[in-house]
Amino acid sequence: MGVNHDGSVQRALELVEAAAQCGADAIKLQVFRAKNLMHESTSFAAYQRQQCPESDPTAMLQRYELSIADLQRIVEAAQDRRLIPIATPFRRPMWR
Repeated sequence: MGVNHDGSVQRALELVEAAAQCGADAIKLQVFRAKNLMHESTSFAAYQRQQCPESDPTAMLQRYELSIADLQRIVEAAQDRRLIPIATPFRRPMWR
């Protein structure tokens, strides 16, 4: 699933359902906080400047964050459908 939910819990739950219907064994989430993941010197690539309404990459990435409560709902939905929930956690970069 990654961030294909676009920051929407409803979309994430739909993806869980689709995975279950397709016979998947697991779903994988990404758990992060944009302000902890992105360095303040990060800038948009040329194609992003043309396509993103946000002012900077951190703001763009914040769109995809899910709260702990949202993640719990998604994990419970996966478990209810006998899917294994997997998460890729990101931590604060070393340079901070």
